[in-house]
Amino acid sequence: MSHTKGAIEYSEVTCNAIDLVSKEDDVVVTQVMGEEGDDLSAREIDNAHRLVLCWNSHDDLLVACKAALEFIGRSNKTDWDNEITPVLEAAIAKAEKGKTNEEEPQEKEGN
Repeated sequence: MSHTKGAIEYSEVTCNAIDLVSKEDDVVVTQVMGEEGDDLSAREIDNAHRLVLCWNSHDDLLVACKAALEFIGRSNKTDWDNEITPVLEAAIAKAEKGKTNEEEPQEKEGN
């Protein structure tokens, strides 16, 4: 099974829930609700905004990280490149697999 593709947006907003809906096929992806039927708090509304921001920027950020890593691989290495490479690799792994490099040890070359 795969997740819903494409961007999401806010749809129905009531006093105690916000539907986050796929722009392409109008499917409710998730819903942010107030605690135990209460009106939405500012934090819950901010969480809904954050979910939309993260969902909609994820694919572009992943492409940018991969492009930066590819560029570093083709360039003359600097200390900064050596410091940023593991950060990019960890971000890509987390975005693609939902895991960090610490959770899934990688074999070192030559072993």
